[in-house]
Amino acid sequence: KSGRRPYSKLDRSKLAALGKELDQEFAIDVKTRPLTKAERELWKKTQVKLRERRGRTDTRTVRVRAALLERASKQAKRLRISTTKLVNQLLERGLNE
Repeated sequence: KSGRRPYSKLDRSKLAALGKELDQEFAIDVKTRPLTKAERELWKKTQVKLRERRGRTDTRTVRVRAALLERASKQAKRLRISTTKLVNQLLERGLNE
């Protein structure tokens, strides 16, 4: 590791020195800086990748009969998957036939 010691093993003077930094009203402002252009681009790309991984790239509203949705929810619960995942699987299967 980086040679850091647990706070419980530090003496009082070292703990006080560490605490001074946090005593400021907005301690976070001390250690932050604006992102560079390259860092901003990387941040944007990372956010897009995370959204894609979650599968939330495109959301639509579809009307479904309540009884049919209830059946789908029960089936999804039996399969231990989300109703959304079940509907996506059924749509994929139906459109590939």
